Amino acid sequence: AILAANANTGRLDAIQFGIGDSGPQMISPASALPVIVDPVTIDGSTQAGYDGMPLVRIDGSGAGPGVDGLRIETSDTIVRAMMVTGFSSVGVRVVNATNARVESSYVGTDGTSDLGNGVDGIAIQWGLGNRIDNCVVSGNGSSGVILLSTTDVEVTRSLIGTSADGLLDVGNGIDGIQVRGGSSLRLGTGVAGAGNVIAWNLQYAINIGSVGTLTTDVLIAGNKIGTDASATLALPNDRGVRVSGNTTDITIGGEAPDFRNIISANSKEGISVTDAQRVTILGNYVGLDVNGESLGNGWYGITVGDASAAKIGSASNGNVISGNGFDGLYIYGNATEPVTVHGNFIGTDPTCLLYTS
Repeated sequence: AILAANANTGRLDAIQFGIGDSGPQMISPASALPVIVDPVTIDGSTQAGYDGMPLVRIDGSGAGPGVDGLRIETSDTIVRAMMVTGFSSVGVRVVNATNARVESSYVGTDGTSDLGNGVDGIAIQWGLGNRIDNCVVSGNGSSGVILLSTTDVEVTRSLIGTSADGLLDVGNGIDGIQVRGGSSLRLGTGVAGAGNVIAWNLQYAINIGSVGTLTTDVLIAGNKIGTDASATLALPNDRGVRVSGNTTDITIGGEAPDFRNIISANSKEGISVTDAQRVTILGNYVGLDVNGESLGNGWYGITVGDASAAKIGSASNGNVISGNGFDGLYIYGNATEPVTVHGNFIGTDPTCLLYTS
């Protein structure tokens, strides 16, 4: 590695790579790497021959038990175009940092194979303004991405549970994205092309909820959940999106077309909401592909139980809920405030002309 330091402070500013002549290279630490406590850019795109696929792999299979790969405990740090595999704990852990970014990296896979880290792929704990963008986070023992009591986080343009081509099964062992507390979280942003593909995960694609720690102000927008990026091929998670526990003000979809999630082809339910407040579900396709053709979830399309002030659809932008194995929409239990259902197409295609139940 080539280390570039700031001439004025002596502080390390960048780690660049020039290993061998060119091509893939592997670094195999025998113990834990130092914790990153000063801002730095670790830039695998500087390795000769880089053309979009990470060439520098840090593999922790020999680093010992309970070891994270890259542990970031400082602000303004970037991990770019790196491959992080085989660590016994978390691949990349960001702790109490501000404006840290993990981008264009593979965590838990080399792009085709399961080389997962033992626990989570990327964990963001506490902190503010951190970003995950254009990554492949697959094959990890627990969740691909876990967000813990953090604020203002975006997860965008990433493949979570698939190979780098977005097709092969390299599912994470529990959830694709797990959220346990926090606020102002965006899983996709509603900007065209900013959504994620979340597929093949062994439990939920997205699992939001916690006991004791409030999760609030979460947007889930523009994602393909249970399909490939084209939203035409079935790549099922066990379940799609779950919202439960101490959660409030969760929005799944939105008014504009680019906010639409395709939540289809999952083995069980598409969306489940339990014991949550003010969950809004708008403009999604639940059980259909992008063309409005049947690609049903195996169980229910949407279930809502003991949830207060949930809104499913609106006068201007309902959901299309069709093609699912059981009921399209199932509401049960008690709620302190009414659940409203408005403007949805249930059992039809988006034009309301074709029967797709």
